[in-house]
Amino acid sequence: PEKNSLGIIFSKTLATEQEFNSSIFGLKGKLDATIQMSHKESHIKRVTALELKTGRELNAHRGQVLLYSLLLTERFLHANQHNILLYIMKPKTYLIKTVREELVILIQRRNELAKLQKVHASGQSVLLPKVLNDDSCTRCYVATTCR
Repeated sequence: PEKNSLGIIFSKTLATEQEFNSSIFGLKGKLDATIQMSHKESHIKRVTALELKTGRELNAHRGQVLLYSLLLTERFLHANQHNILLYIMKPKTYLIKTVREELVILIQRRNELAKLQKVHASGQSVLLPKVLNDDSCTRCYVATTCR
């Protein structure tokens, strides 16, 4: 086992690029790695999500890891309250604690987005028409894809 500055002890890798699909939470995701770890203060082994990022730090990455924690709790009895976000290019590692209030907000936003979805007779799901605002679109990182 290997320990880092956060006091995390990595035991073993359980899976890589594992797909999760939760009918309870209405979420699905592909975890970069599912690992078994413990903390220096408690040697109880827990299942944890490890998310790897190569780009710059974004708040959305933290939210992604929080949602992955929900997926893990549905599948594993000993899922960890803390999950790992690792920026490879920095390198920088964050131990993301699962906070109930933050998860509630993320699920509420997901539900709002789901309400905007429309299913065509063909069975394909599409979002309702976009409301474009040229002022805000000029600086948007997905502007070329969106239009």
